[in-house]
Amino acid sequence: MGRRRVRRGHSWRVVLVLAALAIVLGVVGQAKPERAVAAGAGVFALDKPEYFVQEGAAVGVTILRTEGTTLTNDVTVTLELEGGTVNEDYPASTITQLATFVKGSNPTQVTVFFQTLNQARISHNTGEIQIFLRSVSSGSIGTIDSAPLTIYGNGAPRVFSVSPRSASPGTTITVQGVNFITSGTTQTCVHEIFFEPEFGGVPPAPLGTFTVDAPNRLRFTLPAAGGLEPYTTYDVPYHIQVVTALDTSPDGSCVKDLSETGASLLTDDDTLVPVDPGDPTVIALTPKSGPTSGGTAVRLFGSNFDADVCSLGVMFGGVPAPSCVVVSATVVDVVTPAHAVGTFNVIVNNGSDTSPPTPENLFTFAGAPVITSVTPNLGPNTGGTSVTIVGSGFATPGGTITGVKFGGDNATTYTMVNNTTITAVSPVHLDGGTVQITVTHSLTGESGFTTAANFTYVVGPLVQNLSPNIGSPSGGTTVTISGVGFAPGAVVTFGGVNALFVFVRSQTQIEATSPPGTGNVQVIVTVGSTSSPVSPESEFTYSGPIVQNITPNAGPTAGGTKVLIEGNNFTQAAVVKFGQVDAAEMTYISPAMIEATAPASPNGFAEVHVTITTPSGTSATSEQSLFTYTDGPIVEGVNPQKGPLSGGTIVVITGKNFDNGAKVMFGATEALAFNFNSQTQVTALTPPVAEAGVVAVRVTTAVGISPVSELSEFLYESGPPVVAAVTPNTGTVFGGETVVISGRGFLGTQCPGGVIFGTAEVPSCTVINDTTMTIVTPAQPSGAAVVVVQTAYGSSEIVELFTYLKPGQTGPPDGGGGGGGSGGDDDGIPVPPTGNGISYTLQPTWTLIVWRGADEVPVRDALQSTSGQDLSAIVSAVYTYDRSQLRWIGYFTGAEDIPGANDFTVLSKDRVYWIATTVNVPVTWQTVDN
Repeated sequence: MGRRRVRRGHSWRVVLVLAALAIVLGVVGQAKPERAVAAGAGVFALDKPEYFVQEGAAVGVTILRTEGTTLTNDVTVTLELEGGTVNEDYPASTITQLATFVKGSNPTQVTVFFQTLNQARISHNTGEIQIFLRSVSSGSIGTIDSAPLTIYGNGAPRVFSVSPRSASPGTTITVQGVNFITSGTTQTCVHEIFFEPEFGGVPPAPLGTFTVDAPNRLRFTLPAAGGLEPYTTYDVPYHIQVVTALDTSPDGSCVKDLSETGASLLTDDDTLVPVDPGDPTVIALTPKSGPTSGGTAVRLFGSNFDADVCSLGVMFGGVPAPSCVVVSATVVDVVTPAHAVGTFNVIVNNGSDTSPPTPENLFTFAGAPVITSVTPNLGPNTGGTSVTIVGSGFATPGGTITGVKFGGDNATTYTMVNNTTITAVSPVHLDGGTVQITVTHSLTGESGFTTAANFTYVVGPLVQNLSPNIGSPSGGTTVTISGVGFAPGAVVTFGGVNALFVFVRSQTQIEATSPPGTGNVQVIVTVGSTSSPVSPESEFTYSGPIVQNITPNAGPTAGGTKVLIEGNNFTQAAVVKFGQVDAAEMTYISPAMIEATAPASPNGFAEVHVTITTPSGTSATSEQSLFTYTDGPIVEGVNPQKGPLSGGTIVVITGKNFDNGAKVMFGATEALAFNFNSQTQVTALTPPVAEAGVVAVRVTTAVGISPVSELSEFLYESGPPVVAAVTPNTGTVFGGETVVISGRGFLGTQCPGGVIFGTAEVPSCTVINDTTMTIVTPAQPSGAAVVVVQTAYGSSEIVELFTYLKPGQTGPPDGGGGGGGSGGDDDGIPVPPTGNGISYTLQPTWTLIVWRGADEVPVRDALQSTSGQDLSAIVSAVYTYDRSQLRWIGYFTGAEDIPGANDFTVLSKDRVYWIATTVNVPVTWQTVDN
């Protein structure tokens, strides 16, 4: 392998924007782009644009949740690895990770871990592996977020710093990093050093001479630019890339084997800017920040400073320093000018050229202090609360913090910890309420208003600390609650559930026993009618270990199966049991992952639960924690994993202990055909089934039947729904009657939007199974009504299977009509009276009418209300159903003069129309009858 140009540092993200199909009364609207989210559960995204991990370690991936409220159901987010080499870069068991946001809580993030494998690489794996956020359990479609994963090779070189960052030829450059030399089983040494142009291009040659001082440090003398040198142009940045090769020498003398090489990744920390001989450089300055008002004395260090430097001006972000003294060819003293807030390069001009901008010569002009958080953000009205204030601009050079206030009152005491942290003690504020904390700097002034600086004085009970603040989901944890305002008779709740036991020790301490619960809850103390406020300090977490998945979930009775256990709240002190027997071995990987070796089964063939015990408790048992001891067949893979209801899909089943006499079942139905390939593989032909859904693929031999697992699942997918019958098939125009729709492909139907009945969307539907659903009929005009069912797999054919009857009518109505029937005067649907004028009340968005005006009236004329109001600005469209074409046709206001824009231009007497309006209030439409 040769030198590779690999880049790290510029992020990118692929976000697949999903299109939501907008269906209004059977008319397909334009696709509406939106984030794919779980309905009502929030927006989910990865926390980083790219991820990095050392090989052999687990990379933590946090799923961020925003715009959500308290969850009414568990929401599972599925993440997957794609690319790279399975079982070389990462184990197959880690490809898919599930993050569960627990019902009854309002979490903002959940972290899962992907394990990588240690192959002692001397190169990095970059650009090959992606982490995909695939789906959210209650509503997302497709890939909604992704990010690349880079795996650092344990023996691969990395560059952490280059010093100085700008230099003229002849300067000694020091490069710091790791793995410039490695020893042990695999030895490496530096093979070449390249100057990779920051803005693209190929270096003409490697660096000729360099010295490796240690495994983490090397040096070289910067050569002049030239055709045979490692770079050709001055004043542009180059990445210093280190390439290593295998060292085959017995003594580390660097005998290179170029069959395998490794190159450092290019980062923002490895750049060097060569400058022309005689050109200035600024390689350091102190201090590196000051107020926007200027006046800070700054010393610059560099090279080639001369008398012209001050006369030509030292520039701070384009603004000249008002004072400048050349101390020597390598030192200049300046005073900063007044400048806007921000970070800028300091540039020196010596007449030959200007110094290049590098990270070494950045100076920050600081504004007034900024507060980003206060912790805690509440305390008793008697004062005395120690508050940590976090922000920026607290330690701007040349000045000092002169005051911290809580509202209009000075803090009792305060201490500046560093530029970003101050601790202060709240003063007395007997009235209670919320005040602003402000910080004042002698040079830059007072911090501005922000809700992040709010502090609330509490009158009544206040919880300031919980010890411990974590406990078992089964309850029973004794919690010491510290705070103020407690009194005998206080009521303590954990997430709204009364504590099992409460003992008020004093006005500042309560002991309470937690009830059973899940997730993060608030501990609230109520004295009389006053309750303590919600705060981070009063949060209690039910976090005993939880087992969510085990892979594989079956193994031989003799034990020895390595099982990956996934879940939450694992610790290094965890004890893993298979049934009542301790695991033969246990390896803690992360708080979400443990690998354990199954012990021998004392009872032979058996199903047992895998449990994990930590100081916080023992995990509950569930279907996901079952492990089957069997010497019979085990299904470990099904490919493909889905197929049509009609069957006929060829499926390759992989696993263990198959034989020629095996039988393969898809759910309760035997495979149409079966072929024994080996003890680890069989091929089967899927049978047809009546209903869509997931079934278990199970293999039966004389020894036993394979257990059910996620790895053995096969999905029968439904095609477009088919509506065969509606029972009963008649009903009154008033609606409100329950009817049964029969057919197939109904699974996944969601209402409103999933069923069109006549001219209306059914607001709710009950899907009993794939072939049956019930709905309640909407009100419609008399006549034949179309019935359409829509799912993610398509729409059923438009068929007329229901008839609306007028009051007292027992048979089909006479006459024709559009859009669900012909409206008669006794339909039961309110219609305007006939006469010289008629009036309709148009409701917001949509209104169903029967046109009682003259036949063939132009729509444009009809919208000219006799009240003098032109409804063309309010009515956006008019729709009616064309039974001859089996489709909706439309008229769009404003498009009358555009050929082909409208399907019709006149209103027909007694025909049914839907009127679309753009206002949010009812509008009266007065028009002419004849």
